[in-house]
Amino acid sequence: MKPRTSRYIALTAVLVILVITFASCLMLPGDPNDRPILPVATAATEGGSKAQLSDCDSEWTYYYEGRETTATTRKIDPYDTYDDNGRGWPAALDVTEPTGVSVSFDVPPTEVTAMRWDEDDIDARAATQAATRLTLVERIGLLGEPAHEDVAAVLEADGTVSLDVEPGYRYALDVSFEDGWVIYAFTTK
Repeated sequence: MKPRTSRYIALTAVLVILVITFASCLMLPGDPNDRPILPVATAATEGGSKAQLSDCDSEWTYYYEGRETTATTRKIDPYDTYDDNGRGWPAALDVTEPTGVSVSFDVPPTEVTAMRWDEDDIDARAATQAATRLTLVERIGLLGEPAHEDVAAVLEADGTVSLDVEPGYRYALDVSFEDGWVIYAFTTK
């Protein structure tokens, strides 16, 4: 065998090994404990305020190694408050008067319902929680959920959701998708 042919064979073998190594890295299975990536919801007001909405709870079905897997997350109720160290819970829209909001999604929704809570009621509930020395379970039993109102939300043909909002409220959208549901929240405080 000629030295030149040996070099080509060695070079070809090295390239094949590199391609196989690279391909196997791309095809490694994911960790089943990884949370699925939820649809992103972005709200925009008629006045130009825009925010990516915060997700509260979700249930999402996805496939892992050929098996259907369902992940359920329970983060926080839309009407709860907590110190988020400035991370922006919940998302905020700058609203000074009643206005329309359009919410777009990177995955088309199939159904949506909306509700709202008065931010003053949420603040009063948070003050009561802070003033009591009860356990979390006792606080939940004592305080319960603040009163909410259902809000009309329209799922448009293009997959966006339209609703009218007013300043001083916390809004929640319970959105269904083909692979699950997500509750998103935002405030107009």
